[in-house]
Amino acid sequence: MILVFVAAMPVLARRLHPFAAFRDAIADEEERWGGIVLYVVSYAAFTAVGFLIDAFAASAALASLSFGDGLGGAIGRRFGRHRFRIPTAKWKSLEGSVAVFVASTVAIRIIGSTFDVTEPWTVAIVLGLVAASSEAASPPA
Repeated sequence: MILVFVAAMPVLARRLHPFAAFRDAIADEEERWGGIVLYVVSYAAFTAVGFLIDAFAASAALASLSFGDGLGGAIGRRFGRHRFRIPTAKWKSLEGSVAVFVASTVAIRIIGSTFDVTEPWTVAIVLGLVAASSEAASPPA
């Protein structure tokens, strides 16, 4: 239901001012609505994986997505001075990407301790690098 609402937001925003205000509060020229839709689809997919296949893997992915992407964006906007861009991707800051890496690595370790999964730090570090690389390579949505 939420996915339908999120996907319908651009149409609703053209017709009703409250929906336009909501859309504009979340999306801007840097973060288009398509990115929000992909975020919701990712959450739905990882939640399904958690219920059906592997709760730890899904929880680690969701924590990485939440904390890594959330803190990376905030740190990058506030402190980002060193900008880079992978071809076909959005402009990013080195500071934000480091924040994604650190937050994802820590979140994965916290989820591991919550699920009594004792993966070595090296696994969390590699997964943090995967999260930061994926975020850096994300195309404009």
